[in-house]
Amino acid sequence: MARTTLFDCGEDQYYLPDLKTRLPLRQHSGVARTLGETRAWIKGFPEIRNWAPFCAPRGDIDLWLAQGFADVWISHQFTCGNVDTFRIICDLGAWMVMTDDVHSAPGPFRDADEATRNRALDRAIEILNGDGQEFDRNQPSSDTADALVLGRCLSDVWYRLCRSAPPSIRARIARALQGTMESWKAEASDRGSGRCLTLDEFLERRDVYVGIDVDFPVLEFMLGIDLHSELEAHADAFSKIWRILRRYTSLVNDLYSFRKEYMAGKDLTNSIAAQCNMERVRISDAVRKVVGLAESAEEEFIACREQFIATHPELTSGLLRYLECLGDIASGTAFYTRCSPRYHGVDHDWSEIGGGLVTIDTERTIIHPRAEDATR
Repeated sequence: MARTTLFDCGEDQYYLPDLKTRLPLRQHSGVARTLGETRAWIKGFPEIRNWAPFCAPRGDIDLWLAQGFADVWISHQFTCGNVDTFRIICDLGAWMVMTDDVHSAPGPFRDADEATRNRALDRAIEILNGDGQEFDRNQPSSDTADALVLGRCLSDVWYRLCRSAPPSIRARIARALQGTMESWKAEASDRGSGRCLTLDEFLERRDVYVGIDVDFPVLEFMLGIDLHSELEAHADAFSKIWRILRRYTSLVNDLYSFRKEYMAGKDLTNSIAAQCNMERVRISDAVRKVVGLAESAEEEFIACREQFIATHPELTSGLLRYLECLGDIASGTAFYTRCSPRYHGVDHDWSEIGGGLVTIDTERTIIHPRAEDATR
């Protein structure tokens, strides 16, 4: 199979260290039910069928859903809460993953001019400013903006969330999602302009692009506790904890999505690509740096959380539970990115990708367990 390189470095292999993690991996007990329900829900929208030729492996919607669907990811990120609330968040996550695929794949969104892309993202923001609308399959949509952001999917799940979430939590989920939409505008602009970012510049943006900010109020929704006043009372501490989690999830996402994005050659929106392009380092060296930064971020999160709990004996049981479950967001993301066919190829069997020598193949992650010295 022919191989290409994104940079003029002549490399077709790189060494991937085995990412060391300490946070426990857990899973929501309701995943067996939601696995089928959420996928059936997303397939009910005609827009998904229209996007399949651009986004789905072999044009097959079921393969598209199976290779990296959000319900598996979310079941490891949010392990608490009742199954009905969990289903809503699975559907919301499905919309985010599918929309991300739509925006990154060659096709109508990327081919559109910047004004059209921005109008589409503004349409999503508009939906989040309202109460949503239950999907009516008998009422076809001809709105281009809706089609480009899967607006009817978002509106339907937002309709259900608005009727379940307390006003404070709903408002914070909306603000976080709106911030992600604004960051996607910047990402699309960077992609269109071909602008190259340094690693520090890229990570500052990537921490927002990745969309993890929505997870923090979603966790309150899953726990069934509005913690706004308590979080405000400890704003500095939680600002730091959230910042560390943003960085960790950005880094592990880039680490395991790099092979796919490298071969697609579509852009430089990856922290490994940013280093290779701007610092002219070897891929293996850039990967090692990202692994080191990710492992340090996890250690920093654990230490920061432990110190905060130790120095605040007055914390409520609700806030302590929230702090415990924040770790699931990190460990769930690490698991998903290491195992998902979304990153490692449509036929990948959800086994964990460990350390070894990666062959940069167009279709899948090919890894040969070897000593690191073999690439030096």
